[in-house]
Amino acid sequence: MSRQGPLLTPNVNTQLLSPKFTTEASTSGSSSREQNSETSTLVNPHMKSRFLESWRIIACSTACFALNMVALVLNITLVHDRRLHVFPPAIIGMTAAALGLASVALDILAIEPKSKSPKLFLFSAPSRTAMRQMICFLAFVPVIVTLVTLTLEAVNSKGRFDAFLNIQTNPKTSLIIVDCLAIVADIFLCAAMARLVWWPVHRTARSSMILSSLLQCTIATILIAVNWRPFVGCILRPTTFATATFTLHQHVGALLFTTAMFSFGICCAIREGDRINKVFTRFITFYIILASFTVFMLFVVLSLAVHLLLDNSLKALVTSATLTCDPILSGCALILFGVNFWASHYLQEPPPSSLSVEQIDLNDLSQLQRDAFAKLINKHGKNLPDAPDGEAAISLMHAYCNANLPGMKSIVLRVYKPSRIPDKSTILNNMAANYTYEDDWAWRNLDFEQMALRHRSVIIPEIKEPEAPPAPPKLSKKQQKKLAKARADAEAANDGPTVPLSPINSPEQLQAELEFAQKLESTEALVMLSQIPDYDLTATVPGLPGRILRRTLGANSLFKPLCVRLGLLAFHWPFRQAIFYTAPARRPVARTAAVARAIAEWNDKRPRRERCAVLLDPTYQHGDDERAIVPSGWLPNPLPPSHVIDLRPHKNKTLPEYLKAIKYRDQEVAFKKANGEVLESMEFTDEQCGEVMRLWRNIAQKRTGEGQTAVLAEPDEHMLMKLGGGAKGDRSLLFLRANGKTIASCVLFRLGNTITSDMQGLDYELARPLKAYFVMMQHVIGIALKEGKSFVDFGPTTPKPKLDIGCTSVGITGAMYAVNPLLRAAIGVAASKVTSSMDTTNAGETKE
Repeated sequence: MSRQGPLLTPNVNTQLLSPKFTTEASTSGSSSREQNSETSTLVNPHMKSRFLESWRIIACSTACFALNMVALVLNITLVHDRRLHVFPPAIIGMTAAALGLASVALDILAIEPKSKSPKLFLFSAPSRTAMRQMICFLAFVPVIVTLVTLTLEAVNSKGRFDAFLNIQTNPKTSLIIVDCLAIVADIFLCAAMARLVWWPVHRTARSSMILSSLLQCTIATILIAVNWRPFVGCILRPTTFATATFTLHQHVGALLFTTAMFSFGICCAIREGDRINKVFTRFITFYIILASFTVFMLFVVLSLAVHLLLDNSLKALVTSATLTCDPILSGCALILFGVNFWASHYLQEPPPSSLSVEQIDLNDLSQLQRDAFAKLINKHGKNLPDAPDGEAAISLMHAYCNANLPGMKSIVLRVYKPSRIPDKSTILNNMAANYTYEDDWAWRNLDFEQMALRHRSVIIPEIKEPEAPPAPPKLSKKQQKKLAKARADAEAANDGPTVPLSPINSPEQLQAELEFAQKLESTEALVMLSQIPDYDLTATVPGLPGRILRRTLGANSLFKPLCVRLGLLAFHWPFRQAIFYTAPARRPVARTAAVARAIAEWNDKRPRRERCAVLLDPTYQHGDDERAIVPSGWLPNPLPPSHVIDLRPHKNKTLPEYLKAIKYRDQEVAFKKANGEVLESMEFTDEQCGEVMRLWRNIAQKRTGEGQTAVLAEPDEHMLMKLGGGAKGDRSLLFLRANGKTIASCVLFRLGNTITSDMQGLDYELARPLKAYFVMMQHVIGIALKEGKSFVDFGPTTPKPKLDIGCTSVGITGAMYAVNPLLRAAIGVAASKVTSSMDTTNAGETKE
């Protein structure tokens, strides 16, 4: 079954076949025919939705045409005073209904695959969209005309509406009812067309800005015209102030016309599928700046126009049209700018992710099921050279979820594609819905935009591999077959999980296997979310401003408005992203943006007490994850860079050989003289975990004493023991001992081809003379070389010694999402202080 195939059913074993995993059962011909017949009976949801909307438009257009025709005939027959304002509404309504029927016919002809020849312009999508816009406008005109006419007649006839019809015969009530029904039919036709043109919200914003810009162009033209010759034909002339004011109105009118044409050009020139790219963002930013200046000038001319209107001495010198129109036109232009500012905020509204999110408990999964997810991560989730393998990722997530750490709770989310067969309400409420992110051009264009640049974006510098050994001698055909079979077996071993995971012994077990196979098939990613309930956003602001913010808005204030629930899409120890993809991606940027959007949508729908006010996702710079931040609706914020050593060119070397290759002096001289020894333990006993936490708190207290934030949450011995339980050698404790005392420690995490150290602890009084920090880095590198690891990640702190020992600085960008828009400004201020505060801390640590 392909990823877009039908749902799994318990009576069809062959539907377990998938590109993501293999199966032990063979496919029979009868079951294949059954699957094909089931697939053929499914209706494409896009076609079904389009046909439903077409029938709705046909019904509305037919009713509108018929009622307007009856209203026109009755008005011609019964109304003796056949004024022009009686008939145009019905005629316009009939025109809109006829165009509605024609648009349905064009839609049907446009989807017919008659030939491969290019379609006529009449059948193109832009022309049909323009026709729908025209129908929506024409269907709304009769409503406006009728309401305006009734209002004017009501004023002229002192509240009696009989003057509008002026009927001399008895069936006055029938005529009024028919006219009202025709207006209602026009409203329904306008609403049906508006669903195609003005929904979702970005289309509403686009259409609103187009109409507003056209009205602003009209207002600007009138504003220039009425101020061109504002004086009456007399000898006297007003003061210089009044003359300069009328001239200023003309200049502001020209500025208003330019701004309106610029906004009109933005909406018309950029296609809907390109609305979330960076170029469009820059155009909108420039428009907001230009429009803000224009609004300021409009406020100036509005105040001047009101001042001149109240000046009685000018009434005999200046035409009343100029004095009256200037404040009215300026006020209308300001109102339209309010519409444009609202529209500019939603023009780049990200499309829906078309993905669903659910919370899963890894404890409820069997070991075989967890291994199945791990194999999918191995196959599809290692998108970076130092990405952890599936077994290490699942093991670390499992340990975090079982660690009852005060101040932090970790959960695992499954992001998956829902069923492609929507229910009836989904089809009726989402006429043009895309049922997967791969079908939406706004998502797809993200990859097309970056395709030419992706091959230049390198997270870790490319390393020239050593020269290959001489070519082996020629093999016989039998040897070649054996070699090919061995390679095929190796590739099969590295393939996805084998379905079924265990032998089937009962119908219930078969049903469970099918349900889990469907879950594997639809899963896009596994995400670990670490929730910190009371995180102070002002904690990273150093110095006097930080103390003021903490006392007024932060943890030391009364209401604590900037103490929020933080959701970290990463591991805290080590600080690495915790999004693991389990499915292939033809468009990686689109997939990353859709997953981030899905997580934000899921968080917005959570109960208020459980919702995270701020989400943080640390990602490497210049990668697909960073490109997807802004299109997904998140905010990019700089984070301190990590420091990574690439050991690929130093394979099979020892630590002294590595240090000699990078010209680094050995720092162990004083440590060895003090009878120093290095101990690595996989046990994670109570005594060892207590020793690690004791030394770690020394560093944490030192940072806190300097006014810096130590960690987002404070670990304890219980949490450390959970990290060691069931690790299978993925995690270990490293101790440095001198003269019988422990002077330094850290926790080593093995994530696939990467080893990283975290939770470093020092006894400053004993460690400083022996250079324990530098000795510990050397031995971590030695362990990585001994185990054949490709990368060593030392994290963001103390950059100087890490760069000296061979690290490369790898930039990290934090993707942040705030539920409350008011928090975004606070996030920007807090994040901008992270790098500077880290630099201050790093300088102090390096000196120590």
